Formats: sequence, C-alpha cells, structure tokens
Amino acid sequence: MSVGSIWIIAGLLKVVLANGNFSISQYFRATDGEGYQVCSTSQPSVVIYGIRRRVSCLLEHCVPTESCLSANYYTDTGKCELFYSSSINLLRSTDDCVHYQVMQLHFQ
Repeated sequence: MSVGSIWIIAGLLKVVLANGNFSISQYFRATDGEGYQVCSTSQPSVVIYGIRRRVSCLLEHCVPTESCLSANYYTDTGKCELFYSSSINLLRSTDDCVHYQVMQLHFQ
C-alpha cells in the first residue's frame, strides 16, 4: 500500500472517529474552460501555513469541519485556505495553487 493511500485512509478514519458517523468526502478540483487549474480570489475563512501536502489541507483541516465547503492549496508555500461560504470567485489561473470544492455525503 502506498504512503498516499495510508494518509487518505488515516484521514477518513479520523473523520469517522471524530464525528461518530461515516463521512465520505468527494473533492472536485476547479478548472477553467480549458482545463487549467484555478484558485479562488475570495477572502478565506481560515488560513493555515506550513501544510506539506494538499491531502493534509483537505482531510485534516477541511473535512472535520462541516462548514468547510472548499479550499485553496498553494503547493510552493504550503498555505491552506479554507472557505466556509458558498460564494466563491474562481478567477485566477495559476500554477502554484489548486482549488477544491468539497461535497460531503453523510451516512448514519
């Protein structure tokens, strides 16, 4: 099993144990009409620095918070921006940032 798979499984287990129910999160990477990645230019709700992997930004910081609807992850700096509002502007094409929309499905 690869290290990436172990991190994902560990993150999902963390969500299950923290919430007491089973939660599957699907991430949709935002792109423009030509398939290039874009980032939100909106003011983030929370900014976290020093995140080494985008999966950590999503699974450790966004998923446990039910109010987290999307996230920007900057690969060069390790900055993770969380968005709790559904009014997101995806205006900036970039190479160093990826924006993910989060859709959470909860099973009791």
